[in-house]
Amino acid sequence: MTLRDIILRADEVYGEQLVWLYFAKPNQDHGDGLAEFIVRELSDVYAPTASDESRLYEAARVMEKAGQQCQRLAAMFLELAEK
Repeated sequence: MTLRDIILRADEVYGEQLVWLYFAKPNQDHGDGLAEFIVRELSDVYAPTASDESRLYEAARVMEKAGQQCQRLAAMFLELAEK
């Protein structure tokens, strides 16, 4: 599975072809920082010599970690708003 394949799968789930746009045209602002972040993270951890299984587990790991970090931030902002 190439990086392109992984990006295309992410784009299918994310929607609006924004992940693909940031991959295909990386030096342009397409108005979605999260889509840009996804492309950067997936590109950073892509290992050309790794197995497809390893690549997918690593992609899942970084997306899961980012999701957890965002959830912690959301919880903190909600807590602050309720004070």
